[in-house]
Amino acid sequence: GDVEGAIAMFQQAANQQPDNPDYLYEYGSMLIDMDRVDEALPIAEQMIQAAPQDPRGYALKARALMWSSPAEAIQSAILGIDLDPNYAPLYAASGVAYTNLGRWQEGLREGRRAIDLDSNNRFALFAYQFPLTYTGRYQEAIDYLERAIALNPNITAPYFYLAQLYRLPGVDQPRMAVATYNRILELEPDNAKAYLRLCETFANVDRADFRLAQPYCD
Repeated sequence: GDVEGAIAMFQQAANQQPDNPDYLYEYGSMLIDMDRVDEALPIAEQMIQAAPQDPRGYALKARALMWSSPAEAIQSAILGIDLDPNYAPLYAASGVAYTNLGRWQEGLREGRRAIDLDSNNRFALFAYQFPLTYTGRYQEAIDYLERAIALNPNITAPYFYLAQLYRLPGVDQPRMAVATYNRILELEPDNAKAYLRLCETFANVDRADFRLAQPYCD
């Protein structure tokens, strides 16, 4: 569960062998898992330069860009698919990028392709929930997020998306949202974002209890 400690070890390994694609890929992937995307992008570029025939470098770059530059992320994914058309994370990142461009059907297609290729890939499961959520398929999105969390319950990012789904009007399970945010705080007691989301959850329920909400905001 010491993700930051693991990142520090991978950073040391990558510094010692800066052309080793295995170390670079794991290091960059964990940075993205911890929302340190700006740090992951140069690692992806470094990996592509060190191992231009390794599709993982293009997948890493696509993941780093799928939010900020979705069109560029899709281009990177295509380059990786040309090298290995069966590497699931390339399609998973492409699916999120298409979703962010408002191209829902392409997002669903690419996300489904990733799951079909590797049904136990944590990133593929996590990524597929985005096009599902944006097309209103909330329960399916919840199911895939729960599968992703089960594969590594110590990464907090999927919990936030799961809790947000529980808060949606079409789902309306605030108690499950609260339980999910509390799980994040068990993993990271100083996670300010989790406290904020708890405050918002208590403040926005039908019978809002601001006395419960205020301490979390504080």
